[in-house]
Amino acid sequence: MSDVVRPVPAPLTERESFAAPLGGAAYGDRLYKWTITGFAWCVPILLVLIAVEVAAAAWPAFRAFGLGFITSSKWDAVRGEFGGPALIQAYMREPARST
Repeated sequence: MSDVVRPVPAPLTERESFAAPLGGAAYGDRLYKWTITGFAWCVPILLVLIAVEVAAAAWPAFRAFGLGFITSSKWDAVRGEFGGPALIQAYMREPARST
């Protein structure tokens, strides 16, 4: 075995480092950050808009049948008592049919 002593390389300065920003990289980083942040905000905004649309579409049923439309599973067409869970269960039991 040889006892060769190798010199320790000097630490790189910030200009020599791979992490040093390139020309215009700061602008690109900011643009990327704001673009990703904008798309990330789209998710909760879309969820809120979907909830508003569902509530608006369900409003006539709530007005006609009250909160019992969600909580009651009673379905009596003669008396005009309709509960949403009964209909949902019926749809879940039946496979989708193409017409």
